[in-house]
Amino acid sequence: MESTVEVLRPIQTRCSCRRYDPKPVHRELLEAVLESGRRAPSGKNLQPWHFYAVVNSEKNKEIGRKIQPILEEKVPQLKGKAEHIGVSNTLFYDSPVVIYITVKKDGLSTKYIDLGIAIENMMLQAEALGLCTLPAAMPQWFGSEIITKELGIPDSEEFVISLSLGYQHPSFEKKPTQREPLEKVVTFIE
Repeated sequence: MESTVEVLRPIQTRCSCRRYDPKPVHRELLEAVLESGRRAPSGKNLQPWHFYAVVNSEKNKEIGRKIQPILEEKVPQLKGKAEHIGVSNTLFYDSPVVIYITVKKDGLSTKYIDLGIAIENMMLQAEALGLCTLPAAMPQWFGSEIITKELGIPDSEEFVISLSLGYQHPSFEKKPTQREPLEKVVTFIE
């Protein structure tokens, strides 16, 4: 039962962080998070992902600044939110690390499921290490071309999602999200 508790803790305590401390993430912690993603299972063990770990916070802010106006045009309710909470953009929330994740264009259709498993592994490992994360599809929806160009992503890969990573800013209040009760989302069939 003790090992179950160890696994459940990061599952139960993890939430998306929307404000980061500028403190850099130590390389060994980042590598542990990336290793957790690398170890994820995948269909036919094809491992269809590639992780671009950008540890240059200014580079991430620059990418965010380029996408933010497009985002605000498409999602007007986000206009001014970055300034209101004191961050440069509402894509990465000034995280010191952003992991941009791609899949092989010619992979199986299950590659997106495989990618989701890898991201979940990384988020839980980060939580267990005292880091916080924010998975975000909005950079892909509104800035895929910008990110592909800025990072030099080859044509054989498709940018899918980003994962912001860092330490929680002292002003950010971690609020657990509500979940439906088990009996509402599970049907037992005997």
